[in-house]
Amino acid sequence: MRDNLIHCVELEPLLVNRHSHPAIVDVFSKIFYDDCMKPDSHSIESTVARQFPLHGLHSRVIFLHVERSVPTTYDPSTQVSKVRNEAEALAVKDVVEALTSIGETSILKMSPFKLQADHINGSTVITAQGREASVAITTLVNYRAEALSMRDSIINTAGTRAQNLVLFVVNVHEIRANVSPASGLRRLLQRCPYIIASTFCRFCGEANVCALQASMISPSSKKKRRKQTT
Repeated sequence: MRDNLIHCVELEPLLVNRHSHPAIVDVFSKIFYDDCMKPDSHSIESTVARQFPLHGLHSRVIFLHVERSVPTTYDPSTQVSKVRNEAEALAVKDVVEALTSIGETSILKMSPFKLQADHINGSTVITAQGREASVAITTLVNYRAEALSMRDSIINTAGTRAQNLVLFVVNVHEIRANVSPASGLRRLLQRCPYIIASTFCRFCGEANVCALQASMISPSSKKKRRKQTT
């Protein structure tokens, strides 16, 4: 009992996220921290928590679906950083332009792979540790189930860089087909909605929050349809 108490006291400062919106903290806390990570009590009313132009979004963690494209790889078995996906890179470019058009300029672009990070003029997820921005966009380049981008540590680090909005650019169908249901990424996808990247850009550029919400596909939508048909 005493050892557990000391352990909790020592970890307490690490389990308070002082920059992310409470809705972001809640999602990542449940999946990666056994619901032990909490937001800063002042963040709910802070300027940081309100600054994102599309503040009416019901979800702060969103997957942007990009249709399959064959990634460029250079012997990934020995050089795991040499991986790139052009379709995802183009999606990141379009998303940044859409966000900038509505006044959001605090954007952190990331990829687990250096080749992709350089291609989008961003940084790797590892080198982004300690940094933060209003919006964090991560192109995952999921070219195989056991790839670097599928690791819990990568997903957790990338998501918790965001103050207001987390965007994962990836092929959602490939995650469902290849990634273990027990992984943090798969469990995150089960909780968070997704939307086609080009659709997000269109509605975001128009600052049309209602249309954006309507176009996002909830993880529970299939269950709801099943109930309606029974």
